[in-house]
Amino acid sequence: MLEQVNVFYEGWGERWQWGTLVSTTALTGRPLIVFEYSNEARQKGLELSSYTLPLEGAQLRRDFPDHQLHLPGPVYDALPDGWGLLLMDRMFRRRGLTTARIGSLERLAYIGSHAMGALTFEPVAPEGQESKVHIPLEQLAAQVQEVLHGDGGEFLQTLLLVGGSPQGARPKALVYRDPETGGF
Repeated sequence: MLEQVNVFYEGWGERWQWGTLVSTTALTGRPLIVFEYSNEARQKGLELSSYTLPLEGAQLRRDFPDHQLHLPGPVYDALPDGWGLLLMDRMFRRRGLTTARIGSLERLAYIGSHAMGALTFEPVAPEGQESKVHIPLEQLAAQVQEVLHGDGGEFLQTLLLVGGSPQGARPKALVYRDPETGGF
């Protein structure tokens, strides 16, 4: 399960981090999405929702409405509506995923820079898991085949880490080739 997504503002030729969304159980013991404005957003003073998400106030915002998938309004508005969600769910099912287990942050990560409006979304790898995954290419290929055949669910997190962008119809991996040893 994806735990953190950075939200960027990309409008009028600018790009800067607007805030961060985190899925956590630390505050209440149950899954909860919290939002925090970035320092840059506070400095720039761009308030996208002055009534429900003012810049001034609590550092961590939470308890967003159920009908907004527990997301702040401007973030929820970046997701596709009914038809787009239907297509997204069908694509997830085609990839062997259970749509009921796909959370709001995973949907935002999938949308990435293709959202309507000025917000874009980038998943954040958990600490200690930043692309330092060492998997022989043969094992990677075998595990991908298991996932494609509906098995290998425990390997999905690793695929998310090495897979780069979630878009595309075919499995991909970003690999590093050591120029001195020639190994991957």
